[in-house]
Amino acid sequence: MTPAAPHHYPSNDWQITANDSSNGGANKFSIDDISGGRTPFTIEAGAPSNSLYVEDYGRVGFGTSTPVVELHVKDSDTPTLRLEQDGSGGWAPQTWDVAGHESWFFIRDVTNGSRLPFRIQPGAPTDSLTIKSDGKVGIGTWEPGYPVHLITDSATDAAFVAERTSGATAEIGADASSVYFGAKSSHPVEIRVSDIVTPAMKIDVNGYVGISDSDPAYPLDMGTIGNDARCTSGGVWQDGSSRASKENIRSLSVEEAMATLKGLSPVRYNYKVDKAEEYVGFIADDVPELVATNDRKALSSMDIVAVLTKVVQEQQKTISELAARMAELETRLQELEAQDARP
Repeated sequence: MTPAAPHHYPSNDWQITANDSSNGGANKFSIDDISGGRTPFTIEAGAPSNSLYVEDYGRVGFGTSTPVVELHVKDSDTPTLRLEQDGSGGWAPQTWDVAGHESWFFIRDVTNGSRLPFRIQPGAPTDSLTIKSDGKVGIGTWEPGYPVHLITDSATDAAFVAERTSGATAEIGADASSVYFGAKSSHPVEIRVSDIVTPAMKIDVNGYVGISDSDPAYPLDMGTIGNDARCTSGGVWQDGSSRASKENIRSLSVEEAMATLKGLSPVRYNYKVDKAEEYVGFIADDVPELVATNDRKALSSMDIVAVLTKVVQEQQKTISELAARMAELETRLQELEAQDARP
């Protein structure tokens, strides 16, 4: 016959203590774990009413007898929840406060000078900041379609501003401290450096791009921005032409240049958006293949210059050869005249 299993009945000793027994001790009510040498529960005399209140639905109130959520903290000034790591487990001590008052809700880094790295002001709109399960961040939207997606109403400019304080110097502009990137009602995109009145770049409602120009009149309109980014102080664009940026470099043949020059047909014209100004040039659709872009919608002036240079060089070579030949013939003629003149 199998012996019955031994019985193990709870044996911990507990004690209810009303006030300390020593002289000058605390006025308190406690439940003591005598076997464990601990006091897990204490109420000091003078504690406010409803310091801890558990109502019949299991909701817990701190400072209230009518908790409306699972944990309800009520106080007359800045109700606060403190999270304190005391260092007893071997980790560095760190204390955080989560609190709120009439000016803002905040998280306070108590250990590091009570800094406030996170704050929300009362009245902030719904979806002011959202983070979705796929990691997309929405500002003003619950449905961000991009890693960071900002949406505002029609009356509010949508803008990102990167600002560096304490007199720091930015790479763009002298002593610049902030860069503005945003969309306004008057134009879709603007990038602005704090110490430059004119936007560094602007895209208007027509899709025209202004570089240091707040009112672009052409698809690309460049203002005077000093000797910066391949633009001269007179506002003239310089094409990047370093050997380091090129490949498949080979000589242009005389035959190619001659054939291309012959196929160029200069015309007079004006642009549809600028009817008052007449220009002289070429039609991209009609130029020879050598100087045409893939889509035949634009031309590079450097292509035409290169062709003309090759032709002029060949013509100069021919002129030099003719001059040398003429000099040789002149010398020969003088020799024949000298012979004829002999008696």
